[in-house]
Amino acid sequence: MRSLCAALLLAGTVSAQPAAQPLTVGVFEVPPFAMKGRSGAWHGLHVELWDSLARELGKPYAFREGERDALLSGLSDGSVDVVVGPIAVSMELEKTVDFTHLVESVDLAIASIAATEAERWRSVARAFFSPAFLGVLLALVLILVASGVLVWLFERRHNPAQFGGSPAQGIGSGLWWSIATATTVGYGDKVPGSLGGRVVAVVWMLSSVLVVSGFTAAVTARLAVSHLERVRGPEDLADHVSGTLRGSPSEAWLLFRRFRTRSYGSLEEAFAALKRDEVEAVVGGAHQLEYLASQERRVRVDVMRVHGARQGYAFAIAEGSPLREPLNRALLKVLESPQWRDTEARYLGR
Repeated sequence: MRSLCAALLLAGTVSAQPAAQPLTVGVFEVPPFAMKGRSGAWHGLHVELWDSLARELGKPYAFREGERDALLSGLSDGSVDVVVGPIAVSMELEKTVDFTHLVESVDLAIASIAATEAERWRSVARAFFSPAFLGVLLALVLILVASGVLVWLFERRHNPAQFGGSPAQGIGSGLWWSIATATTVGYGDKVPGSLGGRVVAVVWMLSSVLVVSGFTAAVTARLAVSHLERVRGPEDLADHVSGTLRGSPSEAWLLFRRFRTRSYGSLEEAFAALKRDEVEAVVGGAHQLEYLASQERRVRVDVMRVHGARQGYAFAIAEGSPLREPLNRALLKVLESPQWRDTEARYLGR
């Protein structure tokens, strides 16, 4: 009888104990790491990773969605247990939160709008009609006209058959000779015969080599500049405005190099600014930028990896959180599993 009573008392005590409190897991939309489906269910690379960790730890959980900064603040006041993000590890965030081991480390990358065929032709047109190029062209025309007029002045009486007639006809003949000489065509239909005309001809033939090559160099330079106006690599960022995620390692990378930078609350916002021409490039983690570029249908976006510059992602937890050690052990186990490599391949295409 006593044993029966004790058993009943023990059963009552166990049933009176509260069930394990589910963890509150902060999540915000960052494709392809965390995405919310039409049904309201969350999926993505880091969402699936967290689900594997929770099963490994035997921990129930509930997602809390919100803005990144608000969720990180929730770690400090205890309303959020972990933020699965992803969160780019940075010295700035390390001051207020703690991190698990790195989930992954990826290259930084630069995203920029690829030029269409129409834009390439507009770029060429802008190069030819720029004030600097038009100034070079005007100088060339003035030199051609000046040499033609000088030849006409010397030849109009000495050689009226070739440079005679009205002033307009004579100057026109001198201009024809000047152009034919400068282009090294030299038809021979008009040849200066006077001493002054031949002196002008010799000076013009020698100087036209420099004038025409200078003009050719100006054309080439303008076309090259029009091509280089687009971002093709890290060295081009110095001449452009770049968008990036506020408080991220990519922002620190840009600011350390004193590149002109605009920071946004998410890379999606920076990507939208790129399409509005508010910025000329977006710098961030390669995986996310490549995913965003692959989803774009209206314009083609080129993504160039910055080799040697990397950005680490981890889950954020409160400083001193008892979750840190169990999470790190489970994280190492899951990341080394073949199933995780399959999951990565499914989301990242590798």
